[in-house]
Amino acid sequence: MISAKAKKKRSRAKKNKVSQPEASKPQPVVKTKVPPTVSSKVLNSYMRTICGITDPFCEHARGAKYFDESSIRTLPFTIEQNAVITTGASGEAGFVCLPNVSYSSIVWPNSIVGSVMNFTSMPAAVVPVLSEVSKFRIVSCGYRIKRISPSLTTSGMVYLREFAVENSSAMGAISGNTYGCSLARDIPLIDCSDVPVVVPHTSQVPQHFYSPSAVSPTNLVNAWSAPGFCPTTVLLTGGPANTNVLHVTYIMHLEYQFEDGAALALAATQPSMPNPSVQKIAASITASPAVHKIESTSVLSSKIEELASKALSSISVVALDTAMGLLF
Repeated sequence: MISAKAKKKRSRAKKNKVSQPEASKPQPVVKTKVPPTVSSKVLNSYMRTICGITDPFCEHARGAKYFDESSIRTLPFTIEQNAVITTGASGEAGFVCLPNVSYSSIVWPNSIVGSVMNFTSMPAAVVPVLSEVSKFRIVSCGYRIKRISPSLTTSGMVYLREFAVENSSAMGAISGNTYGCSLARDIPLIDCSDVPVVVPHTSQVPQHFYSPSAVSPTNLVNAWSAPGFCPTTVLLTGGPANTNVLHVTYIMHLEYQFEDGAALALAATQPSMPNPSVQKIAASITASPAVHKIESTSVLSSKIEELASKALSSISVVALDTAMGLLF
């Protein structure tokens, strides 16, 4: 027989079991699919690619190529120029930069009247076109200007201008300090310690191939046509007279296409397969005003890396690895 005490104890336990709330029961775990993120290895790989085709001063720019769906083999090549800007009797100096493979890309004015630079002919080629080159395309180009005049005797203003034109037919006379341009920067000469200028794109597609003879059929400035990149000008006024004031380093990264049977055609290689996600990021960085208004080469590189990293981090690794498309 069960005692009254035991019955009472069993009844109390049964009552507690019934009154246990439903919420205390374990709930089923719902698994959600989380899209894969970009690993640091993949991120660094694509960042090198983006920096290589957007920043002409980056170490990855040498040997960089555009993405391409074709099987056209090209040879990467780099042209570099160094020049010194010397002022005249009135303390003025300047140049126009016309990206070119047949002649020098840095063109000095024949005269400067006030703020107007007058141009006629282009100088001889600094680096002649390689033998048997049939077509070319510029991957990236730009220049750095650095003050070399003594600080205590330095004065004047440097005017940087970019023009979104596709030919220079009306550029025989250019006002160097005009604001009727696509981008303007005014920098005191004393502050030009290391100013980078990334040459921007025009509406012409830069990854198309161009014939060297079509870009500059003659050595006249007004016969030059943009191979996908804008003309830019630098004008200094109010500087010390008859003085070496600025040093210019121009760098241009290209791809050359050779004629059939050319010896260097054997050294050409196929381009990388295209990726629209990476290509759009590169295009947006190149077009960003933040990139074209930076006044330090080191800051420029950091800014491009920052923009590339931020954009890449928001894209899934699947999109980066499997996407296909045309550049820009």
